[in-house]
Amino acid sequence: METAFIFKKDGEYLGSFAKNDDLSRNYLMKTYIKDSPVILRHDGEFLVQESVLPNDPSYFWAVIENLRAQGFRAYVFEGKRAELAMLLSNSALEKEEKIEFFSSLLSVPAAELDALKDGVNSDLADLT
Repeated sequence: METAFIFKKDGEYLGSFAKNDDLSRNYLMKTYIKDSPVILRHDGEFLVQESVLPNDPSYFWAVIENLRAQGFRAYVFEGKRAELAMLLSNSALEKEEKIEFFSSLLSVPAAELDALKDGVNSDLADLT
């Protein structure tokens, strides 16, 4: 399941939401999305903006693009990458360290994710 992790420009972690979540009840939606998100669609030769409703399959991505347009950083992961991101999202790491981790997470080969998760769990245990 795809999960979005949202940060302010300064690196402050705001929260996350998954593609299957009821976004109408999500804190980030209530706080930062005032109007219905829009997405660009092709209409013949033209590109048109179209409002997207919560039941639309592209709603998740429209919300992410809306947040990015407002200057937020949005990282989207699924599977083991999402699990790793969730581990660190609420950790005591500095803002800059979190952003660096999230930015580099996509470049980690899938075969190394389990070892990375074990290392992260160990490092977080050492911090407490």
